[in-house]
Amino acid sequence: MAKAISYGWRLFATGFCFFSFGLSGLLLRFLVFPALSVLPGNRLQRISRGQRVVHYISYDPSNLTKAEQGYQIPYRRFHLTMHVGDDIALDEFTTIKPKAIAVRRFNQFLQDYFTRQREVYKQYGK
Repeated sequence: MAKAISYGWRLFATGFCFFSFGLSGLLLRFLVFPALSVLPGNRLQRISRGQRVVHYISYDPSNLTKAEQGYQIPYRRFHLTMHVGDDIALDEFTTIKPKAIAVRRFNQFLQDYFTRQREVYKQYGK
């Protein structure tokens, strides 16, 4: 009985978290960012303000990866934070022909990059 209640509660909490995350994204898109865009300043200052609003993203424990089954609810809740880093140079990928190969290499680059970032985070924390 307790296991069923625990599972039901985790299911509800997971659904509520996804709902809250989606709602916060809508609020950012339709309320916060338009409000930031009317403030005075040049384009770089507006971009900087937006980056300060969205600062960190990571989650613990790891989930929603290829190694894990997305339909299984984790035994403990995960924490989500966001970090906006430096821009990624796309010049080396835009010159590759055909575009399908360029996209595959870029996807591999992103996977390697975020895997390294996750390892650094695990080792050193925030």
